[in-house]
Amino acid sequence: MSSPGRHSVCMVIRWVAVFSLGVLFMTPFADGSPSKEKEFHITDKKLSMALMSFALQAKCQIYFPKDLVGNVRMSRSLNGVFDVREALDMILADTGLGYKFTNDRTIIVIKNPNALETRKIRGEISPVSGSDHPMPPEQKITGETQTLAVLADADLSPQLEEILVTSAKRSQNLQQVPQSIQAITEMRLEKLEADDFRGYSRVIPSLSFLDRGPGQQKIVIRGITAGTSVTAGDEPGNRATVGIYIDEVPVAYNGFNPDLKLFDVDRVEVIRGPQGTLYGAGSMSGTIRILTKKPEINTLAAKLAGKFSATEQGDTNSHLNGMLNVPLLKDKMAVRLTAYDRNLGGYIDNIFLQKANVNTEKTKGGRIALRFQPREDLIWSAAILHQNTHLGGSASANINQGTGILQQIREVPEPYQDKFTIYSTSVNYEYDDVEVFSTLSLFDRRIIDTNDITHFLPMNGFVPVPFYIQNTSGIKNYSFETRLLSHKGEKFEGIIGYFHSDQKLEYQQFVPAYGFDAANGNLSEAYGRKDILFESQLTFDERQQAVFMEGSYDLTGKLTVTAGLRYFEYKQDYSIWSTGFLAGGYSDYETVVAKNGLNPKFHLMYQWGPDNLIYTQAVRGFRLGGANDFIPADLCGGDLSEIGLSEAPQEYESDHIWNYEIGTKNSLFNNRMRINAAVFYIDWSDIQSTRRLRSGFGFTENAGGAVSRGIEMESHFIPFDNLEITVGGSYTDAEFSQDVDNVDAKKGDDVPGVPKFSYSLSLDYSFALTSALEGGIFASYQHVGAIYRQVQKHPLEKSSAYDMGMVRFSVTSDHWEVSFFVENIWDERARLFVERGFENNTPIVNRPRTWGLSLSKTF
Repeated sequence: MSSPGRHSVCMVIRWVAVFSLGVLFMTPFADGSPSKEKEFHITDKKLSMALMSFALQAKCQIYFPKDLVGNVRMSRSLNGVFDVREALDMILADTGLGYKFTNDRTIIVIKNPNALETRKIRGEISPVSGSDHPMPPEQKITGETQTLAVLADADLSPQLEEILVTSAKRSQNLQQVPQSIQAITEMRLEKLEADDFRGYSRVIPSLSFLDRGPGQQKIVIRGITAGTSVTAGDEPGNRATVGIYIDEVPVAYNGFNPDLKLFDVDRVEVIRGPQGTLYGAGSMSGTIRILTKKPEINTLAAKLAGKFSATEQGDTNSHLNGMLNVPLLKDKMAVRLTAYDRNLGGYIDNIFLQKANVNTEKTKGGRIALRFQPREDLIWSAAILHQNTHLGGSASANINQGTGILQQIREVPEPYQDKFTIYSTSVNYEYDDVEVFSTLSLFDRRIIDTNDITHFLPMNGFVPVPFYIQNTSGIKNYSFETRLLSHKGEKFEGIIGYFHSDQKLEYQQFVPAYGFDAANGNLSEAYGRKDILFESQLTFDERQQAVFMEGSYDLTGKLTVTAGLRYFEYKQDYSIWSTGFLAGGYSDYETVVAKNGLNPKFHLMYQWGPDNLIYTQAVRGFRLGGANDFIPADLCGGDLSEIGLSEAPQEYESDHIWNYEIGTKNSLFNNRMRINAAVFYIDWSDIQSTRRLRSGFGFTENAGGAVSRGIEMESHFIPFDNLEITVGGSYTDAEFSQDVDNVDAKKGDDVPGVPKFSYSLSLDYSFALTSALEGGIFASYQHVGAIYRQVQKHPLEKSSAYDMGMVRFSVTSDHWEVSFFVENIWDERARLFVERGFENNTPIVNRPRTWGLSLSKTF
């Protein structure tokens, strides 16, 4: 139903925008070479780890023979703004090692047998090492002979990128973290053309999701699902099983996790398995952390990026991004500004309202971050992040009513709006061998979700009129955390902390049906307001606090034991009122729930080689319990008696899992290959599940258990120069271990919403075009297995397995990149989720084949 004239105009606008941005890229800019002084924050006492941190923060390559570095340790931490050579001098102080620059961005660590002169570096006495510094003639290293010897000793062949993560609330090399974790860097996100959750989620083993649209995903890790509804009104008390964090701020909301657009993001970390000790409630089966880039104190930098594309059988799309990093006070303070604008055209036509491409997405957002370092051991940071998303309609299709896969029948529009703001501040202070970190934040969010439910009326014998349900959620969450860490690299490493949160949720439902009373004898006015069939408000206040601790002890130099514990307590004040014809008149209800508990962790790691480890762990994860909605006995008494109850339970308990796991991490062939794998068994008890009554009401109860077992693997390999291959996959078998009556599940039935198999493959090939230009080809393939929405596996509620692919061709120089890409190469019509409303089989359909051009410029 797309208008040819309108499409042509959009195409013209799109290419004018491309041309304008291209002209901008041809304009001369100031030299973008990196500043000689850079900001460093290196606390790891193990020299090999410190050198990797240095390379990442200095944006250079550093090579060192592992037998030379071995177990050498730094004599001090490094914090502040330094010249690159000054920083390296301080890292190598008292180690007997020096270094050699082979070019502006490549450094080789060498053995320095001579006692070199010393000088004062910003108050610290350090040896001057390496042949790039002046030294007495008798102490100079022989020029070409020494350089050639060093180059011969060091392996300069391509190696896999070292990634630092903070999943354990301290900076660590990803390959040295004894848990199943995957980190997706900014560069890989760009190659995947991933700027939201959908873009990166399919390359994460053991992660799946039920998808109703942007910001409306219910995330599942290792088969532990939080129900199969993705409508807040269906299961408002059902909590998430996966924790979501933006920097240090918890933001998870079951089925409606905020979908931050991924521009100027350092990395995304996905931690598989429960994180109940360090992250607490909500991180029952895993945690996703989105880490934004921080201000660089002495660097003036900027970036502009744009992406323009067209969707087959749909409309055009545009993305515009900008970043500016400005020093405010030399060596002390900087600010970083980020802004982005997304306009995604729709591809679903509403044939009833005769509107084409209704499922548009318009997102605007930005971030301002401030970083102040008055002294070397003290850093204060503050940030404000805001994002506003508006969807023109749903991506679901009414194929059970004879429509095409990209068509729907809706008698009223279904807009969706989601806006959130995060205010955060943190302080990081280092004292001797300990580090203190404190953070305070406010997460403020509002969601308005509208759904057409007109077909409910004729199904129940009423004269139909167009009507809809509008769900409005308002969330405010204040959170505070402070923690004390010992510096990494000692035989004992520990962390102890305190967490507090105060969350308020207001959830409103409003069901207008204008013309209903005139057609049905003033029924609604007799129970409330005219033509208002239902309205309600739920208010939920929760205060939670916890004390957590975790310690690791190196028993033998190869064997490390870890134990952790979290004590938590919470109190919930819950109230609800409802009125209208569908509620049977006015009613209200309130209750208070208070609970506490303990969450332990046990972990053992064996480092059987410098680049190889194996670990095993037993970890407990949990979700908080809560209060139930009020169930009116006069309307639901018969339904309750059928299940042996005189009244509905007022509250439900926490459910929990025990995760038993064995994993291994290996770097092979001089870090040209990595293989990480884990096998897990999960025992899930007292499952929180929703019991639906025939009257339409429902409540949450603890019922039955389940087990999930599986294996996950990821591997990166450089078979020859300029080609990197990445493979990942998982097998998950989640089934009920007991009968669960409220979802009609029998022992041995599969847990719904979980694919058994998923895997991905990517190829990344680069080649020289000229001395100044590099070409690149990136291709990615993902397979997602079939899922069922319900235990009974009805074919109309099945999301079949699907395969997605994309390819990207790029040309890159030092400061700009242009790429052409095609997403959904095979034009797959994947059913991402099958909605169960008042009519069955309304699948959410993915975006058809999309091709486009992206451009970026740094200066």
